[in-house]
Amino acid sequence: MKNFQKVIAKTKKHRQKILKKLAFTQKKILTLAKSYRRQMLVRFITLEELYGDLPKLATNDSESISTTETLQMPFYFEAQHLQGDTYSLPPLYTITLSNFIFCARYNIILTQFRKIISNSISTQTDSEQFSFRALNFSRLSKLSGHYTLFRSHKNEYYHTIIDNLPRLYLLHQSEFRSLPEIRLLCAGEPTKVETFFLEKLLPDNVTPILVNEEELFQIEHLIFPSFLSRRYAGYLPPFYLKWFLEKVAPQRSSQKNKRIFISRVQTQRGQLRCILNEDELCETLKQYGFQKYVLEHLSIEEQIALFYDAEFVIGAHGAGLSNIIFSQKIKVLELFPIPFVLPHYYYLCKSCQHTYRYWCGQEPKRDNNFIVNVAQIEEILDSLEQNATAFNN
Repeated sequence: MKNFQKVIAKTKKHRQKILKKLAFTQKKILTLAKSYRRQMLVRFITLEELYGDLPKLATNDSESISTTETLQMPFYFEAQHLQGDTYSLPPLYTITLSNFIFCARYNIILTQFRKIISNSISTQTDSEQFSFRALNFSRLSKLSGHYTLFRSHKNEYYHTIIDNLPRLYLLHQSEFRSLPEIRLLCAGEPTKVETFFLEKLLPDNVTPILVNEEELFQIEHLIFPSFLSRRYAGYLPPFYLKWFLEKVAPQRSSQKNKRIFISRVQTQRGQLRCILNEDELCETLKQYGFQKYVLEHLSIEEQIALFYDAEFVIGAHGAGLSNIIFSQKIKVLELFPIPFVLPHYYYLCKSCQHTYRYWCGQEPKRDNNFIVNVAQIEEILDSLEQNATAFNN
């Protein structure tokens, strides 16, 4: 009898296992089916597919730089396509589109048939990010005249500084400056950071206009500026950096006397890439003249002034490192939780002529909090102190 009960119990347990596996498989199939359906419904097309050759700017957009050191760097798998002997700028262009649709919710451009213009997205084109209903059934309003845009689907600080603001440079061409008025589409109020830069970078004939985030807008004439950077690469062309810094940097000589350690704090998304032994690290960094800064506590004006006077910057991978764009030929040490490099700031350092070094941890996920090996950081610092021209100078 006991053996019979054991057999029944074992059979029930086995049955539960099978049912659990079936439920998991069914859920996976449903997820894949939904994903496939969304891919069929949310479609993408490039401007090149629509028009062929795009009107290139009269700039040195074929510029390429040497990046041979990337061949020895452990790039994150999604960025490995960038590894090579050289890096080239993306094609730079502006094109005026007639009667295309602006989707304010995502800051993207659509055709009349609601295909997404992938050129209007600075990051990955993933159909899962976009609502079919929002793209096809939102209220459609018509706007006459000339309009333009600068935001993309992602508008965090890095994307504002590296992806979005550089597009404003393209609006300063003579053909656009001669127009009586261009309205800059803003879905929702500009942030304090955006307001600061828009006041300094916009041509006189361009005026921001607020539009409803939940609407679609058919634009009579839409001036579409390309992105100057690529996904995972913060490299910006020297002619843009010169123009940008002349407009936003302090009108004085850099003191180059600040050694900055960027401290990450909890965000709305949680604690991401925080250094768990930060106190230990900071004690060591003090011996090298570093001071800890929480950038969230500083205004954009204060951040610009701080990094303008920088001589050395250390920080975990994150948006705060975008501020090295305001610095002049400094040393940068970037810390990663994972054993791979996300190369955004490596490329930004190349364009700014900074000296770049990195340290990698062993966490399994790119946003994990992590512990830094302080002894290894000291070795890197000592190496940089002894050789001011290390790595990429």
